[in-house]
Amino acid sequence: QVICGLMGLDPQQTNQQLLNYDQVGAWGGISWQHPFGLEPGLGRDLFSRILYGSQISFTVAFLTTFLTLFTGMVIGMVSGYLGGFVDTAIGRIIDFLMAFPGFFMIIALAEPAVNRLESLGIPKLQGNVARVTALIMFFTFFGWTGFARLIRSQVLSLDRKSTRLNSSHVS
Repeated sequence: QVICGLMGLDPQQTNQQLLNYDQVGAWGGISWQHPFGLEPGLGRDLFSRILYGSQISFTVAFLTTFLTLFTGMVIGMVSGYLGGFVDTAIGRIIDFLMAFPGFFMIIALAEPAVNRLESLGIPKLQGNVARVTALIMFFTFFGWTGFARLIRSQVLSLDRKSTRLNSSHVS
């Protein structure tokens, strides 16, 4: 809705005056005002309808990306900075999670997770909201591992560089 609002498009607005074939033309109403054309019979702008319909997909994508990067960054930094037993334990957890195919786990656990979220009794977590929440949780849970490994390696690399730099100033 935000993108449609910024572009001045209304996905519910009908353009009945443009449905005449002489005005619509052979390209189905494609113009600068309607880049994907008009919906046959109703005259609604197809571009704004696609944007409006994809808002849940964009929400899932942005939230999952943010949560995955944040989780991976924090866990990777903690693992690389603390090292030792903590690094080993987090490394084994990452290896364990990466051993399972996330796609099949999402398929297998989606329905029980949605049922569990709905059984919490929170009014906002019912129906499609529970499904989207479960999807974001699963994508985040199975997605942070690769980024955590990358951040961990960067922290260890910077730690080694600073150790070498400090040892060269001492001597």
